[in-house]
Amino acid sequence: MKKLILLFGVLLSISNFAQKKEDSSILSTKSIFEWVKEPAVFLEGNVKFRKILANNIRTRKINGTGVIKTEIIFVVEKDGSLSHIMSKGDNLEFNKEAERAISKIKTKWKPARIDGNIVRSRFKIPLTMTFNK
Repeated sequence: MKKLILLFGVLLSISNFAQKKEDSSILSTKSIFEWVKEPAVFLEGNVKFRKILANNIRTRKINGTGVIKTEIIFVVEKDGSLSHIMSKGDNLEFNKEAERAISKIKTKWKPARIDGNIVRSRFKIPLTMTFNK
């Protein structure tokens, strides 16, 4: 009987103190990938995406001279939607307008894949605008 109680106590203590191993999988839901073999794709094509983006930009909201540049950076989620939209460039008005223009596009993307698994991925698009006097 003492051996049975001792065995039961050992088994109980093992299950109580065992730690759950964190999911360290490279494909976790929080991971955002920069480089993938199968990148995210706008379903209507790159030309259509650039055309929609250009039509969404309100040039009257941007003050600038000459050539101005920005880079729009966003995440294509597993469901094809866009999130974490931001831009980097010297002209803050152009940056804000580029972010607004991207966020207005509601058409879904085909998300990126790694080994057949759908993943979140980062996407970068350079934009250049030239102002003539």
